[in-house]
Amino acid sequence: MILTLVYLTHLTTFQLLGIQFGVSESTANDTFYTFQTFSKVQLLPDNDLNPD
Repeated sequence: MILTLVYLTHLTTFQLLGIQFGVSESTANDTFYTFQTFSKVQLLPDNDLNPD
């Protein structure tokens, strides 16, 4: 979650995020998109996902 917040705040590269968090670039990317998908599914009401 913190990795995702840092990315959204600073809009840095996944390579730099990986260095900051001690993981590979692909792991930083996977972590961001996994949390983003989770947050869309779990945190938003259904009407926000499917606007009419």
